Amino acid sequence: MPCFSCCTCSLCGPCGGGASSSSENQDGHVGVRPRYARLYYVFYLITIAVMTWIGRDFAAGALHVLPGLEHCDVDGTAPTVASWAGNAAGATAVAAGNAAGNAAGAATPDSIKNFVGNASAVAGNAADAVAGAVDAARDAVDSVTGKKYPPPPPPSPPPPSPPPPPPHGRSARETCVGKETVLRLSFSGWLFFAVMSLALVGVAESDSPRLPLHTAFFTVKTLLLAVIIVMPLVIPGTDFVWYGQLARIASGVFLLLQMVVLLDIVYLWNADWLEREWTYLMVAATLVLYVASLCVLGVLYHTFAPNAQCSTSIGLLTTQLVFGSIVTVLSISWQQRRQEAGVNAGLLTSGAVLFYTTILVGSALRSMPEDDGCFPKHLSDGPAWTNGIAFVFGVMAVVWTAFRTGSNAKAMGFGGGGGDVEGGAGGGWELDHRPDFFLGYFALACMYLAMLFNGWSLSGTVSRHTVEADGGWTSVWVKGVASWACWLLYAWTLAAPVIFPDRDFS
Repeated sequence: MPCFSCCTCSLCGPCGGGASSSSENQDGHVGVRPRYARLYYVFYLITIAVMTWIGRDFAAGALHVLPGLEHCDVDGTAPTVASWAGNAAGATAVAAGNAAGNAAGAATPDSIKNFVGNASAVAGNAADAVAGAVDAARDAVDSVTGKKYPPPPPPSPPPPSPPPPPPHGRSARETCVGKETVLRLSFSGWLFFAVMSLALVGVAESDSPRLPLHTAFFTVKTLLLAVIIVMPLVIPGTDFVWYGQLARIASGVFLLLQMVVLLDIVYLWNADWLEREWTYLMVAATLVLYVASLCVLGVLYHTFAPNAQCSTSIGLLTTQLVFGSIVTVLSISWQQRRQEAGVNAGLLTSGAVLFYTTILVGSALRSMPEDDGCFPKHLSDGPAWTNGIAFVFGVMAVVWTAFRTGSNAKAMGFGGGGGDVEGGAGGGWELDHRPDFFLGYFALACMYLAMLFNGWSLSGTVSRHTVEADGGWTSVWVKGVASWACWLLYAWTLAAPVIFPDRDFS
């Protein structure tokens, strides 16, 4: 069987003759091992995120070669190939005229130059003399007849001042191009991962005939992704606001699934340390989480709520404290009844949720508009490289959560994720993740990136022409509500075993 791609060959052995020419690895399936195949898709997601950022901030200058964005030329200033050619021709003509004038001037004798200069001076003096004579005659007539000539008209008012520049230097055209480019590139990533997910629906074991679609053909997939990325940029006469509306809903699903997996990880962490009887480590980790959360909340109060007028900041931070206090009390109540139902929760799990939601609330406050009175000026005037670091960490957070959540289909009730268990229903081993769920969650991550770069808004202006993203009141409230949803989910996991004692929640 021939090698399907260079990527496959590099991980499965050299391509050549004899037995080594097969792209089947030592486990007998085509391509790389499924757990390593996920890294290729992580690379694809990072590529889409970086291209989306580049397209958002730098595509306005390429409007003349992107037919799909021509409707963004709202001010009629978009450069086109024809206008560029006309400007070039005009500049060439001007340069030629200047050169001819200089040549003529260089060829004129000095005596003629002096004569022309003297004649110009004489003509100017004569004009001044005539004007003075006219003024004298007018004064003489006024003194005899008493007639007054009307005063000269007042000077014309100065032209109106130009309108203020758009926020942070972005015109309406640049804003439209940036947001449309984000939506189109996000759509490309979503389409790629969604098609791959649909092609792998139901694949959960190593002997599935469709598994090579997940573990091989990476050269073909890379070329296919490149074509899918270019296509939406050149489709003329359409906008992707419909996709933006769909991405808003899908991004909420992305955050919700992320929280479910987070709670599952926290419970597994707590159960593992309980089983190992690492009591002192659990106490130390709990103290660190609670102290760190309270310190971060104190810094947020000082930074984003300096006065009583900052009601939004005060409300979000105070709600966080109230939720944390209630859930802490719940976590140390009815522990025996929860343990009988198979739920091991305590202060460690509550501290982890408190720390996560505190960071989420801090991110929400950091997304406030910079012109808001409660936004700290030192953050608004910070150097550009800080925004670059925030961008990198933001993208890495999305990629990491997508990887962790997509690999944990079992927490969602989809099965799979058994960790290469031998002896599946068809004789193969069970995959350590569900490829359809993994790639489907990556499709949701592409939609979430669209909201992240556009500040959850489909109209208006982008916050600034840098790598900064995820700004605006919509982003603030999405993250604030997401933190409340996380608290409610966790509180339900604490209360459900007590409310329904006959059910097994293990």
